[in-house]
Amino acid sequence: MHRIEVVSATIAHVVAMVPHVRQADIDELRDGWDVTPREALVLGLKISDHPRAAMIDGKVLCVFGVTRSIHAGWFVPWMIASEDILACRREWLEHSRETIHLLRRVYGPLENWVDARNRLAIRWLRWCGFEIEAPAPYGPHGLPFCRFSMKEIPCAG
Repeated sequence: MHRIEVVSATIAHVVAMVPHVRQADIDELRDGWDVTPREALVLGLKISDHPRAAMIDGKVLCVFGVTRSIHAGWFVPWMIASEDILACRREWLEHSRETIHLLRRVYGPLENWVDARNRLAIRWLRWCGFEIEAPAPYGPHGLPFCRFSMKEIPCAG
């Protein structure tokens, strides 16, 4: 089994990953924020506190980070994934919950929005311990998105 390595994200990670971004992430970025994956990733590198890239066998699985929310005391976790993450699903699941809980301990309460059509992402967010709200109109096109949040770190169970 190969191990996931998390490194500081750079523009080189963005360039390597953009051609391989999951279609669900492309749709979510377009419909929720009216941006391309490249635009979102470059902005994420600029405004995130220590943006990171998850790597396996030299491939970029995802780029992620945390930014400040418009709501005082909350922080916004974000992640854009490549299609390669699906081939490493088990390794990513083993690694990601711990990473999310570490981000929660470091930053505090987390919140963001996810495209209601992105069922795989919603299942993963729930598995990580996020609470998922019912879909509501969101973004420039008013499509259904679900707010997700984590106030407390869920107990291991």
